[in-house]
Amino acid sequence: MADRERNIAYFDVIASGTSVSCYDIESNTNDDTYLIRANDANPTLRVEEYTNLIAVNNNSGTVTMQLTAPTNANDGDCGF
Repeated sequence: MADRERNIAYFDVIASGTSVSCYDIESNTNDDTYLIRANDANPTLRVEEYTNLIAVNNNSGTVTMQLTAPTNANDGDCGF
């Protein structure tokens, strides 16, 4: 997604309930924040190489999470 007015691009995922989501986020250059959030404490959010998220994204950006921290998934677990 993009906000042309502020000249930024972003990807926003909001999960809740008993949903399970898995993401492969790598090879990006980010001058802002990777915001990973859930509407409540129930969903399962998995991110490949979450513990190394900044390193696999050109050592750029910061990671912010709300409510539920994502579970670390091995490279390839999300099917990419």
